[in-house]
Amino acid sequence: MEHTAILNYPGSKRRLIDFIYNNSKDLIDTNKIILDIFSGTGCVAQFYKNQGFKVVTNDTEIYSYHIANAILNGFDKTLFNIEDFKNNISHNQNQLFKIFQSELDIEKKL
Repeated sequence: MEHTAILNYPGSKRRLIDFIYNNSKDLIDTNKIILDIFSGTGCVAQFYKNQGFKVVTNDTEIYSYHIANAILNGFDKTLFNIEDFKNNISHNQNQLFKIFQSELDIEKKL
């Protein structure tokens, strides 16, 4: 089976999805909700959602919430303004230049 890789990290269950599914499919009632605990990047949740199951995720990491929310509920493009994003990048870059200007000058000399 083909699986989407959102992020690859040591705790990722992406390579285990076939194992998880094959060992759980006979135990899952199709009208129940699947809880993906320690969901990480949500690859297991996404797999089960794509199989037609209702899925809820849980994890202690805030990035997991955002990734799983986008996977399970869709990405709301109206919440993302590219111009604001570019302005924030520029602002952050300028702040870093101010902080590290002397180091940047030394790097240029080298």
